[in-house]
Amino acid sequence: MYKIGEVSNIAKISTRMLRYYDKENILKPSYIGDNGYRYYTDENISIISKIKNLRRYEFSYEEIKEILDNNRYESMDIYINKIEELKKNINKYGCLISELEEKNKMKEMNVIINNYDVNVCENKSVKALCKGATIDCEEIEQFIESSYSIISKNKVTKLGAYYVMFCENENLDENICEIEYYQPIVSHKEIDGFDTKIVERNTYISTTHYGPYERLSDAYSSLYKWSKNNNYEIKGNFMEKYFVDSSFTSYSYEFITEVSVKVSKI
Repeated sequence: MYKIGEVSNIAKISTRMLRYYDKENILKPSYIGDNGYRYYTDENISIISKIKNLRRYEFSYEEIKEILDNNRYESMDIYINKIEELKKNINKYGCLISELEEKNKMKEMNVIINNYDVNVCENKSVKALCKGATIDCEEIEQFIESSYSIISKNKVTKLGAYYVMFCENENLDENICEIEYYQPIVSHKEIDGFDTKIVERNTYISTTHYGPYERLSDAYSSLYKWSKNNNYEIKGNFMEKYFVDSSFTSYSYEFITEVSVKVSKI
């Protein structure tokens, strides 16, 4: 048998981590002496090697405990599932790296200035193709691209840019959102999955955001502040109109988005 310090040297793992394994029931020593010393066997050292490998493969300690408890270290299904998870992370971190590189580029170029000037306008009544969905917030871009693609394939005569309305729903989970896609059109057109709606004439306030969506909340805040300072009451859901988005450019600092909301004078 080996003392904890000897195992630490053999397995290249700190005694603190070995005590953590013991505390969390991931790996118990084979024997604890009357003096309180922990003693380990060759089998324990083999298990430590497995734990270190699983950690290297990004398994959590909770997952590792379950794998060891159920003797599934050699089961290929756990690795196949982990491969898929890691692939998703590759895409996720790839996107994050691109965003950070763009952020650095924007700082160097100093290209974005958002003054958030607010305009009051009276929108005319228009027909629009509309599609609603309750989806994971991570799927918003996919939903928008799909809706845009379907309408484009049907050769609809568009009346200006499309926009998206985000509907308030307190019953939804944090990462779920209710969204409606609108494409103003010149004349009626039937498309499966879309309704034709009349968007009534109303008073709106709007402001324009230049750059990536991560700071889009600043545009929303500016509309809230302006409405309070100018005695207007917000009467509906906020809308985002995309004049320049990922379908036009791969650089988020070139995005142009209008945020608007229906209001009434108090």
